[in-house]
Amino acid sequence: MTDKHTTDTPPMNYPENLPPESQPLVQSILEKKTTWVTAREKESKAAELVETLRQRQQQAISDYELMKNQRSALLNDTNGEFTPEVKKFRAKMIEQRETADDLEELVALRESDLTTLPWGTGHAAKDYVLAHEYFVAKHVDTLLELFLSEHSAELFGLLNLKYKYLRHTNHENIRGVTTGVNDADTLFKSFINQTFLTPAKEDHPLINMDPALSIIGLYPDAEAVADCAKKPTPGQMMKYKNLKQDKGNNAASRHDAHSNNIVEL
Repeated sequence: MTDKHTTDTPPMNYPENLPPESQPLVQSILEKKTTWVTAREKESKAAELVETLRQRQQQAISDYELMKNQRSALLNDTNGEFTPEVKKFRAKMIEQRETADDLEELVALRESDLTTLPWGTGHAAKDYVLAHEYFVAKHVDTLLELFLSEHSAELFGLLNLKYKYLRHTNHENIRGVTTGVNDADTLFKSFINQTFLTPAKEDHPLINMDPALSIIGLYPDAEAVADCAKKPTPGQMMKYKNLKQDKGNNAASRHDAHSNNIVEL
C-alpha cells in the first residue's frame, strides 16, 4: 500500500508545469485518498482491539475456572465448611466472573462497531477510486486533444501524403496488386499499425513526466479498489438496522441473564 497520510492533507508544492485548474482536482483526489487510508487504519485498529478483548475475556474465564477448581478443593479439605478463606475465594471468583461477563459485553459492543467500520472504508475507497478514475480519464483525453490541436494539421497532412503516394503506386489497376494483400488501403493500415498502434501499447516514460500523473499515478491504489467491495448493499444495511433494533429490545433480558449467572456455588 502507499505511504500513510495524516488526516488533513496539507497543500502541496505542485510542479510548476501543473496547470492551476488541475491543482484543486489533484488536491481533492489526495484528500479522498487520505480519508480512505484513515478509515482503513481505523478499521484495522478496531479489529486488533476486538481480538485483544477476546483474548482477555478467554483469560478471565480460564482464571475463573481455575479459581472454581481451587475453591472446590478447599471446600473438600474443610469438609464443606465455609471458612473465611473459602468465603474470600468466593468473593474473588465473583469478581473474576463479573470481569469475564463485562469483557464479553465489551467484545459484543466492539464487534458491533466492527460491523459498520468496513462500510466506512468501502465508502471512502469508492469516493477516492471514482474521483481518481474520472480525473485520469478526462486528463488523458485533454492531453490528447491539446496535442492534436497543436500538431494535427501537420500530422494528418503528412499521413495524407503517405496515403496518396500509396494510392498512386499500389492502386488496384496495377499489375501485381492484390486487394487485401498489397493494395494502398492495406499497406496504409499496416503502416498506421506499425508506426502508431504497436508503439502506443508499449510503456513510455510520459506518465512520469506528466505533472498530474506523477503525483496521483495512472491508477488508483489497488487496495482501495479492493476495499470498494466493503461498501454495504441496501440489503445489508437494512439487515443491520433490524438486528440492532432487536438487540436493543432484548438488552434488559440479556442483562438479567448475566446477573443470574455470576457464579456457581
